[in-house]
Order: sequence, then structure tokens, then C-alpha cells
Amino acid sequence: MHLGLEGQNIAVLGSSQGIGRAIAEGFVAEGGRVRGFDRTPGDGLDTTVGDVTAFADVKAFADTFAAIDLVIFSVGAGSG
Repeated sequence: MHLGLEGQNIAVLGSSQGIGRAIAEGFVAEGGRVRGFDRTPGDGLDTTVGDVTAFADVKAFADTFAAIDLVIFSVGAGSG
């Protein structure tokens, strides 16, 4: 599938596992510059560790981008 993501700056919140991880990997395969944000680091993916419920964490993550072209929010609740 060609999504036209080459060179796009993409933020994926909830990128370490599950659907968020699959989305991040798919966007990387399409040529996107993906940076993840999650409570746990994502192996092989540029991931900032933080909590989406903490405004300061999310703002600090967003501030590391010169520009963001696409934001994916794929955060779920675990059973733990």
C-alpha cells in the first residue's frame, strides 16, 4: 500500500505494542520518520518514554519535533 508518507514526521502515541506498534512499523515501511511515545520503550523504534496522562510528558515529546505532519493516538487500557 502506498500512503505517501515518505519524509513525513509522524508521532505515534502508544507505539510499543499492539495496534500502535503495528501502525508505527507500517509507517516506517512506507518511508515515514516515526517517533513513538509510550510508557515502555519500543525495541528498534525511536521511542520517548512517558505517560499520556501527564501533560508535561506529552508536551516535552511534542517539543522535540520541528514539525509534526501526522499524529496517531493509539493508547489502550491494559488488564494489569
